[in-house]
Amino acid sequence: MDGLWRNAYIRKLTGNYYDIEILQRFVSNEVENINNFLKRIGEKAEFDKGKNCITFPDCIINIKIDGPLLEFKKLAKNNQSSIIDSVTVYDLGTTYKVKTKDNQEIMQDVHMQNIVETVFSYLLVFSKPK
Repeated sequence: MDGLWRNAYIRKLTGNYYDIEILQRFVSNEVENINNFLKRIGEKAEFDKGKNCITFPDCIINIKIDGPLLEFKKLAKNNQSSIIDSVTVYDLGTTYKVKTKDNQEIMQDVHMQNIVETVFSYLLVFSKPK
């Protein structure tokens, strides 16, 4: 817990809950890990950092930061106005909590890297369409 509450205090004061560069690094790392598996089937995922959008062979995931909320939306690849599923990450100060669109808690953790991995596993494998 060393330093966690101090960082939480600074985030609260500034309103900058997520460091976009750190978040993008974790997302990039996860996309690279996924690509190591996708290359087995001749596919690839691509992360557009400017748009905070990841294109997968079967879907698109958009990332949006709104204060203490970090939203990941899974969209149909052929109809990007169709939201298949979504999860929201809540900055609780010293931890992050991940919830589904139905408000079901998936996990709580202090490490954003673990949060990103869980979000991708949920949206790519375990999520169910509306």
